[in-house]
Parts: sequence; structure tokens; C-alpha cells
Amino acid sequence: MSGELFFGATLRYLLGFLLLCGAWGKLASFAGLKHNLVESFGLSAGLAAVLAPLLVGAEGLLGAVLLVDSGADDQALLAALAMLLSFTLVVGYQFVSRDVVRCSCFGEAERPVSGYDLLRNLLLIAAIVGALAGGGHGGEAAAGGALAAAGEEVGAGLAARLMCAGLGLLLAVLCVHFHDMVTLLGTPEEGA
Repeated sequence: MSGELFFGATLRYLLGFLLLCGAWGKLASFAGLKHNLVESFGLSAGLAAVLAPLLVGAEGLLGAVLLVDSGADDQALLAALAMLLSFTLVVGYQFVSRDVVRCSCFGEAERPVSGYDLLRNLLLIAAIVGALAGGGHGGEAAAGGALAAAGEEVGAGLAARLMCAGLGLLLAVLCVHFHDMVTLLGTPEEGA
């Protein structure tokens, strides 16, 4: 498997798992999500009640599409890019124009958004743009299974797919906790 295919497949799994984590977290703290849409983004309670399930559904559906080898890698990556870019622009605008913004990212209804959250999103956006521009997203080979492309044996294709999925899941966990990890790494211990 080429490096481009490996990068593209791992990115697809990362985004799929990340979007599913976001949908799951928002669903688990659904009342907090609706509250944050009203308080942090100035939406009416009625609009928040309509928008909240749409956000959860869109994240969950797109996450599931990214996890299956559907042959629609380009479209799924473009949709993930559009969703992530929209979230980042809206949250980023609120971040610079308000004192405290809570977006319920991954179900964290009480923790305010930080610059680290926006940095994480910008890094993911850059990775998606890189994959789309560099052709590491599968392209036409995706219809037959991007990871089984180029004449690899079925067993090797499955092993590569599992490796990409495992790495994508690990990276998704790191992305979910990016704020906490950077904060911990940047905070010296007392008495040191």
C-alpha cells in the first residue's frame, strides 16, 4: 500500500471515529447541547431544539459514511471538511467575540472552548485539504476498496485496513482530549 493510500485511509477512519465521538457526546449531554446553543450562540430555544438533533444526526451519519469503504471518499471528505470548517468558523467567531463559549464538543457541555480546540480543528482541516489535494483519499480505487487496491492479497488488504482503523481510532481519542493533553504538558508541576 502506498503512503498516500495509508494516510488517506487513516485520515478517513480518524474523521469517522471523531465525528461518531462528537455525535455520541452531544447525544449523551443533549440538554447541555441545547442550553449551549442558546447561551453561547444566541439561538432561540425553539431553534436550538430543532438544530440539536440535526447536528447530532449529521455528525453521526457522516462519521458512519467515513468508516465504511463506500466508494464515496471524495464526497465524504468534502462533507467532513465543510462541516468542520463551518463549526470552526462559527465557534471561532464566538470565541473572539464573547468571554466564554461552550460548544458541547464531544459532550463537554461545561468546559469552555479554548484556542487549543480551534487549533485541533485547524490541523484536521489542513489534513483533509492535504489529502484531497494530494490524492491520498482513495479516488477511483475506493470503489473496489482503497486499501485492497494495487493487487494486494485479501489478507494483506484486511490487515492494512485494520491497521489504519486502529491508528485512526487512537488519533481520534487523542483529538478528543487534545485540549487536556496540551494543558497538562504545558503546566509545570508545583514544587518542581
